[in-house]
Amino acid sequence: GLLLISTSCAYASSGGCGADSTSGATNYSSGVDDVTVNQTDNVTGREFTSATLSSTNWQYACSCSAGKAVKLVYMVSPVLTTTGHQTGYYKLNDSLDIKTTLQANDIPGLTTDQVVSVNTRFTQIKNNTVYSAATQTGVCQGDTSRYGPVNIGANTTFTLYVTKPFLGSMTIPK
Repeated sequence: GLLLISTSCAYASSGGCGADSTSGATNYSSGVDDVTVNQTDNVTGREFTSATLSSTNWQYACSCSAGKAVKLVYMVSPVLTTTGHQTGYYKLNDSLDIKTTLQANDIPGLTTDQVVSVNTRFTQIKNNTVYSAATQTGVCQGDTSRYGPVNIGANTTFTLYVTKPFLGSMTIPK
């Protein structure tokens, strides 16, 4: 099936983040290519991990007041509420669990890979970085000292885990 999950890669406590209007067009793809599961792989316990997603390089900006110091969180929509077969996995449907992993080089300041919780709308990005113009890492619109262009979203992976074999095709909705 085709895995399409709507995500915003980061969110400041006072507003959403995305490409600065001066960045021009951004290309962020959260669609994972079709996965074909053959009969021998369609068994409980089999995992399928997506290739990393794609993104172009863009200047980051958050809807917060210039000069404000912020921490970033990862936003997921829709929220999955049922825990999967192990920590970090959530029940996608009767046959599949899903885990989302944010790679260390995906968010400025993140030093280790982080599994993103998809059972809550916002997940705190686990690093000690506070972004502000005062430290040359501003991300708020209007900051004069900005963090450089980034590829946020480019290294996120999705892992599907078969909890129950299934027949036919399965489309995973947005």
